[in-house]
Amino acid sequence: MSTIWALVLSCFVGTDCNRVAFGYLASGRDVPIEGAHEILGPMITMIIRQAEVESKKTVLGLMETMQDEFARSWPHQHTSLGEIHHALGLKATPLFNTIVNVQRSTVGDTAATGDIFFVPEMGHDPSEYEIAMNIKDGSEIWLSLGYWARCLSEPQAQSLAFTVRTAITSVLENPNQLISAVSMVGKEQMQQFQSWNAKIPESIHQCIHHTIEQQALTNPEAPAVYSTESSMSLNYRQFNEMADTLAKTLTNLGVGPESLVPFCMDKSPLTPIVMIAILKAGGACVALDPSHPIQRLQSIIRDSEATVILAAPSHASKFIDLVSHVLPVNEDMFIPSAEFTDQGVSPLAQAVNHGNPAFVISTSGSTGTPKGIVVEHGAFCSSARSHAAPLRIQRGSRVLQFASYTYDLSIAETFTTLMVGACICVPSEFERLNRLADAINAMQVDWMSLTPTVAALVRPEQVPTIKTLVLGGEHATENNLATWGSRSGVCLINSYGPAECAICTNANTGVQTTADTSNIGGRLGCSLWIVDPRNHDRLLPTGARGEIVIGGPTLERGYLHDHVKTNAAFIRDPAWADNNTGSHQAFYKSGDLARYNADGSLCIQGRKDTQVKVNGHRIELGDIDLNMACIPCIEHAAARLPCSSPQLRDRLVAVLSLQELATSRDGHGNDSVLKIINQPDHKKIAIQQPRFLGLSPVLQFPSRRQIKSGHCAKVWALVLRQYTGLDDVCFGFMLSGRDAPIPLVDAIAGPLMNLMPCRVKISQGAKLESLFLELQTNLAGILMNQNCSLEKIHHAVKAEQPLFNTFLNMQRVTA
Repeated sequence: MSTIWALVLSCFVGTDCNRVAFGYLASGRDVPIEGAHEILGPMITMIIRQAEVESKKTVLGLMETMQDEFARSWPHQHTSLGEIHHALGLKATPLFNTIVNVQRSTVGDTAATGDIFFVPEMGHDPSEYEIAMNIKDGSEIWLSLGYWARCLSEPQAQSLAFTVRTAITSVLENPNQLISAVSMVGKEQMQQFQSWNAKIPESIHQCIHHTIEQQALTNPEAPAVYSTESSMSLNYRQFNEMADTLAKTLTNLGVGPESLVPFCMDKSPLTPIVMIAILKAGGACVALDPSHPIQRLQSIIRDSEATVILAAPSHASKFIDLVSHVLPVNEDMFIPSAEFTDQGVSPLAQAVNHGNPAFVISTSGSTGTPKGIVVEHGAFCSSARSHAAPLRIQRGSRVLQFASYTYDLSIAETFTTLMVGACICVPSEFERLNRLADAINAMQVDWMSLTPTVAALVRPEQVPTIKTLVLGGEHATENNLATWGSRSGVCLINSYGPAECAICTNANTGVQTTADTSNIGGRLGCSLWIVDPRNHDRLLPTGARGEIVIGGPTLERGYLHDHVKTNAAFIRDPAWADNNTGSHQAFYKSGDLARYNADGSLCIQGRKDTQVKVNGHRIELGDIDLNMACIPCIEHAAARLPCSSPQLRDRLVAVLSLQELATSRDGHGNDSVLKIINQPDHKKIAIQQPRFLGLSPVLQFPSRRQIKSGHCAKVWALVLRQYTGLDDVCFGFMLSGRDAPIPLVDAIAGPLMNLMPCRVKISQGAKLESLFLELQTNLAGILMNQNCSLEKIHHAVKAEQPLFNTFLNMQRVTA
């Protein structure tokens, strides 16, 4: 039963954590004392059980390992838990919070059926542990689950009990199976998942622009686009006519179904017209951000195989040598010709169907080149049908078009708005970045979608016209909820959705100040499943942390010209899929981690890979690493998004070591361990990375000395961990002081040495490479603040004990 509990614990604490620990309540009478079984009174003792639950092990192998470790620990069963806790230096962190309690039962036999039952026992049995699995071992085995009501709700406890029962059944059926294959979802939970994912809407076989044309027919005078720029206001009739005119031009230039048409525009009321015109001509939109490096733009254009580009006049010159036709976008190009004087639906692009692409979204790729997500008409129409109403986008809404055109949310701000007959409100680029609240008020915006970071910059009292705020792209914060959740008349929505599933798959509507910031609500027009990140054929139970897998009509075609990535992310017919139709079912593996709540909503829990969010954009750190590695003078490069460093928290940081760096020979050993690169290499990196990354600062390390320092610090940290038994170690690091940010530091005579604390957390099973990179980042932070005295640091952290009692001193020795 200890093995079963270890398997269940690993399922709930997260499959990225192999090691689990729990308590085992033993009788304590297995001691070398004569007559121990006749001693009156309790002798029970709590034993710590640990297990490495590795997916590639077999269940039987895990049982044998745990049994061997249990036997070796038996002589120490009466060691005080308090002493162990103190020796490990855990302070307020408990050793474990769940236990297994096996008791011998003298209850009489009942009719045995071979089934496993969890029998509800109503009563109060106080325990210091949050969850206790109690086992009564007699002629039958009875299991009961004790839990703190403040830690688990009754539905959660029931889900846990079902999971234990399913795991027992699966292990008994095949003890030689791999741990990653053990079933954790039984009949009851599978029925629950199927009910949550029932009634998925049918696919819509329609094109985006056809739906917008219907709005132009039924509501020709309704406002379609409004902008503070030149006070431009267009109704649906005007908008449709202008789009038809440009679409005819594009058709004459060869644009048709499956054509990809890039456009490069600043914020402008003309941009939505350009986008719809591309669709009317049969093409698909490919957004280019004018602030992006030219190398990135060239890569996207090359992959799209474009022959036509539409660009603002100020950006058109960038593309003259890249494609056959560059069309500068201005108002004159939208003047209707005589052949487009008819009212009614445009006869253009009748060959376009729901299976043709509508747009391609370029995101960061782990190979160093942008990755294009191909979104088809039918998938987006299916998504818009399901997400428009929950997100409160409706006819008459005045929707802020804030997102960058390269950001997937801009698609919903544009296409969904026009499909339901609402009005797009477009601020100028200056207003978007500097006077957002003023622009919102001037355009009477009542609906906006912002990243939590941007939402924190706007207060409700500044924008009284806002009725709906949708948060997306990043994790919502408590500050977001406190600011907007309590605002009367404002509906706060926490949303989620990958671009691969047509923008929006979840929405938590009407979020209040006390809500869980990670709760992204229920599904929208799709099916949602939580699977083992290491094995997508294995479903995880309610409450377990796993990968979000999405199915339904909103799935996209895949990645442009990349079948390998497409086949890896878009899977067919996983083992748990109910395939009664006989046709193949496709699902998208999002890479995002979440858990199901008892009501069918999801709580987002992070990522299973190195992808991060920067200003709402999906960024592969490997993309930046590879781009930096292309610079000739760089030997090693690593991009990181530190979470713990006070100086670098949530800032994208590049750590570099150079192939060649001149070393000073002035006798002071002042070859810098770190310098902030201002030029020219920093500029080279900026050329290759989009502006939204905010890649700053760039930390440069002389390759040999820094690598030696990092390795020495790594070894010392591991030695301290071995001797102290602590995963969190702190030691001193002696600095020469010659790399301090002091004017004319090289001219100062005498020693400048300074001792600074270096703290390292060494998680169990962490790779040495990860530890080395963490130490590099920590050393960078130390060097940036080396002028701060130890006394000030000691006072600031309010430490009662010395900061450290060992230190590392590296000196350069000359022959």
